[in-house]
Amino acid sequence: MLDPEERQQLKRKMLVLKILWGFFTVALVAYVVVAHLIGNETVIIGYSNTTLLIIKIVLAVAAFSALVNAYFWRKSMLTAWQKRPKSGFIRQMFTMKTLAPTSSSDAAVKYATATRISIAFAESVGIYGLILFIMSGEFVTLYSFIGVSALALFYLRPKFEDLEQLVINMKRMENSN
Repeated sequence: MLDPEERQQLKRKMLVLKILWGFFTVALVAYVVVAHLIGNETVIIGYSNTTLLIIKIVLAVAAFSALVNAYFWRKSMLTAWQKRPKSGFIRQMFTMKTLAPTSSSDAAVKYATATRISIAFAESVGIYGLILFIMSGEFVTLYSFIGVSALALFYLRPKFEDLEQLVINMKRMENSN
């Protein structure tokens, strides 16, 4: 378990992540507000329906790819250090410092990096929706992309329990070596 001072340090570091997550979530609301302020005054570029459909499909695939990347990036960053290389040659290439965090502070940095990257990927889906709205003027497209982005942000939100478990697992591995 963690001592009280270490828990307090981790909570302070987690506060920064939660504030960042809050800003990204508020940005989604700002995209909707901007879209409503623009309203029907979208830039008429003169795309044909086929061209708009192709752009929607490409951005939908990009959004799906971003969400998959966000999930697997976070998962791999938080579990990769737990898997040690089996080969002696590979073990020599990667020292213990590059494989595993050495303190709770290192674990917090690793968790913060993984969370920031995954939040940015999730936010990009909302940006794609805003771009599509500006091009087509369709609120349904905007709301669907913003909704998916909001769900992803909720799922990928920073959780103190995850960070705490990461630090505890790190300490267990340190003690087993």
